[in-house]
Amino acid sequence: MRDLHEKYIIILTDLIKQDIMDRNTLLNRINYIRNDSRHHISDDLLDDYFDELIISKLYNDDMIHIDSEKEVNTYYIGNVYKHRTNTTEPILIHTSISPIFLLKYKFETISFFLENMGYMCPSHNCLANKDDENETIEIFKTAPDYIETGSIILKTFWLKIIQRVWKKIFKKRIEWQKKSTHPFALRYREVNGRSMYGHAPTIRGMLSHL
Repeated sequence: MRDLHEKYIIILTDLIKQDIMDRNTLLNRINYIRNDSRHHISDDLLDDYFDELIISKLYNDDMIHIDSEKEVNTYYIGNVYKHRTNTTEPILIHTSISPIFLLKYKFETISFFLENMGYMCPSHNCLANKDDENETIEIFKTAPDYIETGSIILKTFWLKIIQRVWKKIFKKRIEWQKKSTHPFALRYREVNGRSMYGHAPTIRGMLSHL
């Protein structure tokens, strides 16, 4: 596989590692395609072959979740159709994947799978913007009217809030550790049995102000 595109090397290696693709069978198939002059396989056609192979293998691995009916007021992970002609149109699910599937593979593999899933886009505008709309892995929750409208509520922004708050907490934690190692602070703890600066800032309760 050494002369394949780097993208495929990473993803195919991931699939082989997870035991959903046999390395010897794959190599034999690659050699057959390239050595059989009747096929006249171009690089683009070879790319298409690997796209289809990878998507098919990954889809089969999470097919039960992908094809399942989604429940109302439930959290899911995947990518969505964000493009709307007006704010009254709902944001819709493109592809939902299971948490086990997400944690099983490398991010490059998951991203490739979501970007290339061949579901029909709900509008021509969305199709035109497919490359822009389907690159981000989102956390979303099905709305109360999901059964009637298919609408969802994006929740990924909470990750940014958590990251931002944790950075502040972590900075305070480093400052607390530095102060607590000062000789006066160590002596105070030795005498009183507790830190003169209180408890160390932790992740617990860091979002209580929200």
